[in-house]
Amino acid sequence: SYLKMTGQWLRRFHDMERLPGGTLDTDRLLEALTGDISSAGHDSDFSLSSGYRALEYTAEQVGKEQIPQGVLHGDFKPDNILISGTGTKGIDFAAMFRSTVTADLAHFINHLMLLTWEPRSIWNRLARLRPNMRNEFLAGYEAGGAKIPICPLLWMRLHSYLRIYSSQRSRPRSLGVSYLLVCLRQEIKWVSAALTKNVDHYMRT
Repeated sequence: SYLKMTGQWLRRFHDMERLPGGTLDTDRLLEALTGDISSAGHDSDFSLSSGYRALEYTAEQVGKEQIPQGVLHGDFKPDNILISGTGTKGIDFAAMFRSTVTADLAHFINHLMLLTWEPRSIWNRLARLRPNMRNEFLAGYEAGGAKIPICPLLWMRLHSYLRIYSSQRSRPRSLGVSYLLVCLRQEIKWVSAALTKNVDHYMRT
């Protein structure tokens, strides 16, 4: 399927220069997010504050988990993958850099989930299959290799959503921006809950 092949392509791309495993620098990422939120004057926003608390609560545990590292695409999303009879090809590479692979994975999954909210998108027709879509992409990525720890992936997804939300909230309000903010609030709520639940379960076991 498209999503499985996409995951497989990304894994091959990361494997071209696989580096020793690393960890998320959660302190640095939280500091950068705090700066974004404060400079935009959004400190009192409920979605931002509740999402930030979830990141803060789970940061210590997430920061201990080992994650594969590699050279990242930098802007990996559904628009930047082409699949045809001759194979799969990634396009529109951003400023490539070395980091934990969860950055590319979180970026793709978040964009995919947001596409399911767009009424005119083909992905909107598959919205009821959202968990299957995410799992199929990850299954393709993990085929023949190590599994990606769920907590760091959720943490990066939430961090990314909060940065997008803060940025969009600063834009002049239009129907499109207002709708995107509604979608992001729901995504932030879901991912925050999943992150907290998984970290709490990990700490109990």
